[in-house]
Amino acid sequence: MVDKKAEETALGRYRICDFTGQLAGAGATKWLAAFGAEVIRIEDPVREGRWDILRTMPPFVDDRRGVDFGGGFQNHNVEKKGITLNLRTDRGKELLREIVKRSDVVSENFAAGVLEKLGFGYEALKELKPDIIYVSNCGFGHTGPYASFKTWGPIVQAVSGLTHTSGLP
Repeated sequence: MVDKKAEETALGRYRICDFTGQLAGAGATKWLAAFGAEVIRIEDPVREGRWDILRTMPPFVDDRRGVDFGGGFQNHNVEKKGITLNLRTDRGKELLREIVKRSDVVSENFAAGVLEKLGFGYEALKELKPDIIYVSNCGFGHTGPYASFKTWGPIVQAVSGLTHTSGLP
């Protein structure tokens, strides 16, 4: 992307605190970055890059293997900044609070309650920044009979009926 002044892009004046991974979450924030938003991807150093399955899936850049070379990961995180924060520590939480205070949007696709357990649920985020926009792409939502179920793409596609539209194998 050609470097442009923030005011010359559709979303150039917005900052996104991005906790997303895999296709649904990272793909959505990829488009925000493509339209000029500053997207800051937050990752957990304890997991050594293994939280996002796209990091270790082919195709690989130059046939090199490892958590930094998955083609899907590279594709879905282009134009993003990245930082690792250990949210199990006071310092990691302090740094995240500063990022949130300077962000317009927090986007996540964790299982229900993950950010809340870390002290960064929607209510806590609103205390840090009252006008924060919270985007959650949680598989079965945060409430309801399936809220405690963990899921990702293929299961959501089947439950939603999307796989039915593709016809029989």
